[in-house]
Amino acid sequence: MKPCRDWSAAWSSGSWPREPRAPDLATVLGTLRTQAQPLKQRGLVGLWVFGSVARGDARADSDVDLMAEFDPAAEMSLVGLASLRADLSDLLHAPADLMERSALHPTVRAAADREAVRVW
Repeated sequence: MKPCRDWSAAWSSGSWPREPRAPDLATVLGTLRTQAQPLKQRGLVGLWVFGSVARGDARADSDVDLMAEFDPAAEMSLVGLASLRADLSDLLHAPADLMERSALHPTVRAAADREAVRVW
């Protein structure tokens, strides 16, 4: 997975959508599933989409809410988590909000679980 950090280059090359579009669940799932192996190599053992994308009411300015489980042996640092979040944003062409499932307050986790769609 090679992230494109140069937004202006992506825009001018035509690889970035000209019109902002709402992220849709099918596209998000397909994109993440095609990148499952490189993401798993970074320590992800479970990944879910939740929030507006999972509910089908995302807008063009919506982010993609992701809930993740990490391999404890991966020892994900804050820098590693921030890097992964940035790479996911690049991959999805939308801001990604990545949360570690085990770090969520039980009430928040229960609400997220109710609407979550498992990627893997």
